[in-house]
Amino acid sequence: MLKSSPSLLGAAKPPLHALIIGINKYIANVPLGAAVPDALAFKAYLTDDLSVPEDQITIILDDQAKRADIIKAFQDLAQPDNGIKRDDPIVIYYAGHGSEIDPPPDRSANGPLVQCIIPQDTSKDAEIVPIPDFTIGTLVHRISQEKGNNITLIFDCCHSAGGSRDELEEARYIDKKDLPKLPSAPDKDIIDDALGGSRDVVDPTSLGLSFEGMNSHVILAACGHGEVAFENGAEKHGYFSSALLKLLRSVKIDSLTYKGCMQRLPALRTRQPQNPVCEGKNMNRLFFNAMVQGAHTSYVLVKPKGNDFYLQAGLAQGITPGSKYAIHASDVPGSSNPSLGTLEVDVVEPFVSRLKDANSLGLPAVCYGRQVGYGPNQALDIYVTQEFVDAAEPNDAWAKAFVGGVDELVLRPVEPELASVILSINSKKQAIFTLTNQASVQYGVETLPAPSYEPIRPKAEYVMPVLKALSQWNWHLRRMPETRPFQKTIDIEFYKLQFAGEYTDEGSPILIPDGESINVDGVVDIVATTDDYYGIRVVNRSTQDLYAYLIDFSGTSLAISKWHVLVFGFGALTPRARPKDHPYFGIKLVRSYASEERSFDHRIRLGRASSVHILG
Repeated sequence: MLKSSPSLLGAAKPPLHALIIGINKYIANVPLGAAVPDALAFKAYLTDDLSVPEDQITIILDDQAKRADIIKAFQDLAQPDNGIKRDDPIVIYYAGHGSEIDPPPDRSANGPLVQCIIPQDTSKDAEIVPIPDFTIGTLVHRISQEKGNNITLIFDCCHSAGGSRDELEEARYIDKKDLPKLPSAPDKDIIDDALGGSRDVVDPTSLGLSFEGMNSHVILAACGHGEVAFENGAEKHGYFSSALLKLLRSVKIDSLTYKGCMQRLPALRTRQPQNPVCEGKNMNRLFFNAMVQGAHTSYVLVKPKGNDFYLQAGLAQGITPGSKYAIHASDVPGSSNPSLGTLEVDVVEPFVSRLKDANSLGLPAVCYGRQVGYGPNQALDIYVTQEFVDAAEPNDAWAKAFVGGVDELVLRPVEPELASVILSINSKKQAIFTLTNQASVQYGVETLPAPSYEPIRPKAEYVMPVLKALSQWNWHLRRMPETRPFQKTIDIEFYKLQFAGEYTDEGSPILIPDGESINVDGVVDIVATTDDYYGIRVVNRSTQDLYAYLIDFSGTSLAISKWHVLVFGFGALTPRARPKDHPYFGIKLVRSYASEERSFDHRIRLGRASSVHILG
């Protein structure tokens, strides 16, 4: 029995506070078409879905979002008398242009580029400069000092991009050549004021939108470094914002972690790879630290049976093993109904789920569970079509996969737009698996099995091994480390190679790059031939000795391969790269061709027009 909470009109209002910024119309830069609609949609989500009062939301759009306005809005969040209590959740949403510009003159001439957002009045003529990341980072640091670190930044923009203007159409990005340069010591007064009341000594140059050990906030960004954040001008939404809101509306916000949110986002259908990222020391924290339940909080009835307690919901309601539930005496949200403890689901049946160690809490005969955590991160988000259900041969293994009874496989049923794979059948009643990751869709290899493979009957003994492989492949592809300190200082270059006219002592031809790197915005397109060689070079621009291990994910065979890249030039082969001696890890030879020969690294199976590999 699932019971929705009563209206929250009589309940305490959510403690969430928000700053929302959306800019379509720029004074001196290319206008956008969907940033303001995205900002309004995010505000509607807060008010309609989470019941956040209007007076707890500040929204500034277009000409209200000048440089001074944005900075003041950040400063206002840190004021002592603004109604925000310590540890209240704060969310800052930005939709608009971003960029990556040269550092101010007082910094090292060869220092790293500075990420920034573009206020509405940014202009070379008026000498109004972008807001650099260290200014934003300092302002957020001050907010966290005054109000606690329950701060979420959601930025739907990008800071660096490559390609022509046509390729970057509808991109939320301005090239640095079109922007005024930062002066020496930009925003010094603002930064000094923000750090004046700081409880610790902070170097403002170490702060930014994201940085190593970041404890002040968690940021959800529309794309990775070097990628492009796109919007759909016709439908008036950013691809990231639209997917994020769709996901947030489909789950209980107080039982979704930031990291889990990124893992559950569907692939964005953009013309170039756009992979949203989550950064921050607290990325494993529940959204808003589980302090916002929203208008759709659901309580599940809990009843005793024998020596155990069971949630009165199971497989049919999408519950998976490992899900966590806070137990309450009643189903009315509020301070008068505190949690009695948290229990984990260990067995899921079609309509009930057993709670592990429930007797340890001394529960009353009737109580309620509120979900505060999902099952294993390795669960595969899947949508199963009715056509497949009708065609599948009966087998207990189907149910076991959804309850965690199949080794290394847990399936999580979701709607099609949130699925990592869609399981269906073709006209011959054979099973087909449709992948939704962006690369597979873009290059037309999203449907498995390929024509050259044996068809798969809709029987558990044939389908389950494929789902298990998909689960592992998808999890390894999307999982992220807790921190990525070298993300901005490592580049992967990809070259076509030519014969240098010399041979090694062992008689192998020496190959060298033929032209510039063909890696454009993280994508390399190769027309397969029997004669061409290609090389990968990993460039280390950090000051640390590093090891390179490239992981190759095949989107057509689901194989995962490790490439151990060696370093050339130190008298011996070693995986360590010392930037002061040489910035390169080395070259890994790749040969791509369309025959059935077996002597080279990458083959395109007969019956396939293309093959997709993702390197990580």
